[in-house]
Amino acid sequence: MLIHFKLKKNLANSGLNIYDASVWALGLAALGEFKDFDNYLASVLRPGSTCQFNDIKADAPCRGTIYNHQCADTSGNGSCGFCYGDSGDQTLNRPHSWFFRMISDMYSRNELDERCPERGVMWGWNDYRPVLGENAWTNLILPLQVAYMKYGGTSRIPQNSVELSFALDFVLSLQKMYIIQIFAFYYAPHNTYSQDGTAEFQVSTENNVSLLAGLKMLLQVLQTLNIYPTEQGIISTFINDILIFLRSAYRSDLGYFDQGLMYYAQNHSISWNKGFAVDCQTWTISVVGARTIDTWFGPGTTLKIWERTKQLSGYKYNERTHDVEGVGFSEDRKEEIFSGEWTFGAINALKVAATHYTGSSAAKLNEEIEIMRNSIERELTKGVNFNGCNNCPGVLYANKRHYIPFGWWANPVISTASTGWAVLVDKNYNPLNLGGSYVVN
Repeated sequence: MLIHFKLKKNLANSGLNIYDASVWALGLAALGEFKDFDNYLASVLRPGSTCQFNDIKADAPCRGTIYNHQCADTSGNGSCGFCYGDSGDQTLNRPHSWFFRMISDMYSRNELDERCPERGVMWGWNDYRPVLGENAWTNLILPLQVAYMKYGGTSRIPQNSVELSFALDFVLSLQKMYIIQIFAFYYAPHNTYSQDGTAEFQVSTENNVSLLAGLKMLLQVLQTLNIYPTEQGIISTFINDILIFLRSAYRSDLGYFDQGLMYYAQNHSISWNKGFAVDCQTWTISVVGARTIDTWFGPGTTLKIWERTKQLSGYKYNERTHDVEGVGFSEDRKEEIFSGEWTFGAINALKVAATHYTGSSAAKLNEEIEIMRNSIERELTKGVNFNGCNNCPGVLYANKRHYIPFGWWANPVISTASTGWAVLVDKNYNPLNLGGSYVVN
């Protein structure tokens, strides 16, 4: 247990999740601060390196997939490389390959690695997982949203801007990671390590929703500027296909979108992960929009999805009014888990839904938005002394330590993501729609 704790401490103290960095940078941009994003793009993202890491991208050449017995990584050092997709040349070079989800300036900590004390080596970095969702935020949502804010609108984004060029570089990888049989994209390249060995077979609903948001932004920019017609066609197809996948992910008998599925290319078999995740509901509402969801499944479906989300994950759920003060991550209602980040995601979804509905439905949604925002301020917002700022407000990731069934722990610590979302929500900026509008088409 001590070894596991020190491993996590290394990642938490020295690491940065690139999704968190995207939300933080977007929050700064919404406040008119672009310098940190420009530095991040120029010194970390575009070169694909940090201080002690020459390469933070999954560009090790594919030497065959382990699951197909084409390669054996007996030393466990990643010698089989990363294999993108199931056909053709599966290697991607640095400009087009995916970032690892966790990056750092430091490779090791000045502490002895107790897993193998006889070797006398220090703790080293061990999270080398390139993940679709984090990469969609980093390669598409972040640069395109910042470009929109920096240049003053879609039509003013320069055709040769570094932000647009950076986003376009991501499209090649998507062509390899697309699974035609299910109209969606792999969660990670083949040979990506995970504790249960399933990362390379996963197809995540939330990750595909994040990608959908980014692709809609990129297509809007290209169409407005009337450039790259071939890429426009590819992106349009991907957008339409993800919508097909999302429609298939909805379980009318359960009242929510499934968490994802496993796809095994060797026999084209599919196994749905019939699990509930809050963000699969809230982010889908934010990106697809209430109008489309209700067109697919019937009037009022979006409201029913939100009601089901509260029943399963609502924090301080009121049986009489059906109000909640926040949400957790999965089926957390009995444990009363309250997440800052995921509740802000719910607020964002309700703001989107409130633009579609009218009358008492819209009024109820706006009332719930206010209740949850006030609850975050009251229970999760804390003062912190950081980087020369005394008693600066930050938002906790969660109200208590809790295992999230999707592979990580929530802790009651000030969160980059939660605090970044707070800025975006308070600035009335929807990060999942180019330009920040809550009206989603």
